[in-house]
Amino acid sequence: MRKHLALVAMFALTYPATAKAGVFYNNPGPFISEHPQDAMASAWLVRVKPGATARFYLHTGENECPMPTDACKARGYLVPGDIAVAAFTIGAFTIVEFTGSNGKQTEGAIESRLLERVETPKPTPQDWIGHWQDTDERDIVVSQTNDPSVLAFLGKAMSGSHDPRRVKIGAVNLGSFAAYVTPATEWGGFVADLGGEGESDFKFPAIKAQKSINTDWARYFPVEAESAGGGPCRASFRLLGPYLIAYTPLYICGGMNVTFTGVYRRVAPPHG
Repeated sequence: MRKHLALVAMFALTYPATAKAGVFYNNPGPFISEHPQDAMASAWLVRVKPGATARFYLHTGENECPMPTDACKARGYLVPGDIAVAAFTIGAFTIVEFTGSNGKQTEGAIESRLLERVETPKPTPQDWIGHWQDTDERDIVVSQTNDPSVLAFLGKAMSGSHDPRRVKIGAVNLGSFAAYVTPATEWGGFVADLGGEGESDFKFPAIKAQKSINTDWARYFPVEAESAGGGPCRASFRLLGPYLIAYTPLYICGGMNVTFTGVYRRVAPPHG
């Protein structure tokens, strides 16, 4: 059985979009869901079973991949106890994304027989707090406020910072947001940010300045159609164990080819 789940990639208008790792970002066409919330809601955690070494395989569809063959082998593997985010299954394989302690990400197909499902308790607002990173071009800092139920989110993203030519001519695109979020266990989000520039010293205004802070994020989702004409930066988040899954609609919250969509892992201990 296949689960056709993935988040939609953002494409540059001036520079071609470069391939980015991530099971919710760069899946082949047959697996793109028309409703990104389905991908976020259906994701689950898996752990490599004791005594197993779980090799990554390609899942592009070429050479009948994924298959446990040399032609399908990809770089990297997981060891017993490693925990990854699973997005969907293809036959005897599960498509996962893993972030190591060094921040390096790997995604691909792993034989499902080597994995076990991990159940996690419902998170509290405290569990959200920390510095989260998807790649070295995207990070989100979550901090406490004077209201225990409300958290302050500060996001910064770039596109093109690894391209020397773009860096030289100043063509690195930037994105940012600042918002208050009231998580409902594992779900959170905002419908309009506070207009911040994403700087680390951004001064958050009074909490009452945040629009629709009490939105039910288990039910509401900022779908692509809402962003066709632009509009305010908005985002949806799901906290899944040690991972934070984020989604922003296309063409908002930053310059061309900038997105906060991705699978983040905490890179600093909780603070605040």
